[in-house]
Parts: sequence; C-alpha cells; structure tokens
Amino acid sequence: MKIRVNIELHGQLRSLAGGVKELTVEIDRGSKLREVLKTLVSKVPKLSVLMVNGSLSRNYLVFINDVDIALLNNEDTEVNDGDRITFIPLSHGG
Repeated sequence: MKIRVNIELHGQLRSLAGGVKELTVEIDRGSKLREVLKTLVSKVPKLSVLMVNGSLSRNYLVFINDVDIALLNNEDTEVNDGDRITFIPLSHGG
C-alpha cells in the first residue's frame, strides 16, 4: 500500500526544484526517511545535493512534522501518510 508525504523545500533547494516550494511523493507504507530521499531525488534529480554516498548530507536540517530528525531516528525514522518533511539548508549568506 502506498502513502503520500509532503515535502517542503527552503533556500537553494527551492531553486534546484524549479522554484517549487512544496511537492508530494508517494512511497510504500512502512518506509523510512532514507526511502523518501531516494524517491525525492529520482523525481527531482537536481536535489541529489541532499545526499552524499547514499546518505543524507550534513548540510541540511530536516524536520518531520516540525520535529528535528536528530530527535527521532534520523534517516531510519519511519514516515506516515500525510507527514510533512521540511528540508532547510544550513548555508546562508552574510
């Protein structure tokens, strides 16, 4: 069975996605954040900057329903139907 999760992009990620702020990806029920990342990158290849060697890059903050994934199980956090996953770049201008 498939579920849908909502992705929210900030900063340069929005530009890489063609100006899209939000999009939805469909994944299998019981999937973890790492599967969401792979699906997202396959849907928008320019977002491959989110990953390094198959894992989430340390250059981004990631929240699931406003909770930092570091407080959950990082990439092993199971996602649920309707979850909102937010990606925020750590880099910023001065």
